[in-house]
Amino acid sequence: MPSNSRRKWKCLDCGVDTGKIREHYFVRTELWVSAVGSVRGMLCVSDLESRIGRRLESSDFPDVHINNPLLYEMSDRLRSRL
Repeated sequence: MPSNSRRKWKCLDCGVDTGKIREHYFVRTELWVSAVGSVRGMLCVSDLESRIGRRLESSDFPDVHINNPLLYEMSDRLRSRL
């Protein structure tokens, strides 16, 4: 069972630890809320794309530090969407 500190990283849909798979990112708030219904929670890239019915694109990601591949390790899948 994951520790309380790791629970916040779990994907709401599949349960994968998004921190461990390096899919910690920030998308535009309106997009996130339309998919999740809240500003809370985490989704892996695949499950967010399933919820919105399309592949994420660079315009979905605001220019914030967490989305900078030069500053943070990220999965190839996430990097390809940025």
